[in-house]
Amino acid sequence: MASTDDVLTAIKNIVVALNNTNKIALAGYAVYSTPGIATNTLLVARPARIHVITVTTAGTTAGAIYDASSITTIGAANLIVTIPATVGIIDLNWPTTNGIVYVPGSGQIASISYT
Repeated sequence: MASTDDVLTAIKNIVVALNNTNKIALAGYAVYSTPGIATNTLLVARPARIHVITVTTAGTTAGAIYDASSITTIGAANLIVTIPATVGIIDLNWPTTNGIVYVPGSGQIASISYT
């Protein structure tokens, strides 16, 4: 017969396995969405995944998404994607290490979904 300690350890292992399964399942689906972004915006300051960028207003210049933990730390080295000044959808599904910063082009407005 198993001891109480053995039973509790088994239950703990099941909970850890279920938690890891949920993390894996959520990695492929957007959990957050920020609509109508028209200014430089820090979406999240932690490792994340960008799923879809929807440009709703084209603007006159291209925008950009950066892997950064603040607006002040963006630069060419952490540029993920340049967002064209056209209305449309970019299906990205890209992981970040530091966070997600969106810098819209002049007059550009976009919605971004991420995990």
